Parts: sequence; structure tokens; C-alpha cells
Amino acid sequence: MDIFSHLLEVNLSLLEMVWDAGYEFDSIFWWDDMGYKHSQFFSLRMYRNLLKPFHQRAIDWAHAKGIKAHLHSCGDINVFIPDLVGMGLDAESAGSKGRHGSDSPQTDLW
Repeated sequence: MDIFSHLLEVNLSLLEMVWDAGYEFDSIFWWDDMGYKHSQFFSLRMYRNLLKPFHQRAIDWAHAKGIKAHLHSCGDINVFIPDLVGMGLDAESAGSKGRHGSDSPQTDLW
């Protein structure tokens, strides 16, 4: 988990530097492809143990700035959606046919 922590810390530090320099933005966006066309790369339990704390920290950072948090993930991550909504994720975009039944990307806003 050190790599997840390091990557998040570096990215939040960079965002903080940009924000502190006077630039403002409406949302943060990151990609974490977590699924195949018809299933996830890992179980819900593994998601909760490995990635969810880092997703929550990114969402909390965005909300503390008064902006939205937007995640992109290809694949069927339907099993993760209740957790993502519960964490306060504002938008999720899918770029794969498996979840929405079309070839075009779709953004779900909660």
C-alpha cells in the first residue's frame, strides 16, 4: 500500500501547490481502471482494504476545497458503486461497453 499512499501524497501535494498559487478548478479527476468487461479485477473486500481509503482521502480533499471528485474506471465495477456513493464521490465515468451497454463513454452523476 506504500505505492498507493506515495502516489496519492504526491498528487495531492501538487494539487495543493496549484491551489495555493491561486488557481481554482471545479473538480479533480483520476482514473483507476478496476474492472474487466464483465467483472472486477478484485473483490469488494480487497477494494475496501487496498483502494477505498485512498479514494476517500482524494474525495475528502476535493470536498474540503468545495469542488467535485470524479473517478474514471473502465469495466464492470457495479459492486463498488454503493461504496463510491457512500464515500461522497460526485461523478464516475465509464469508458467500456460492459457496464452501460453502449460503446460511448457515459458519466453518472449522483
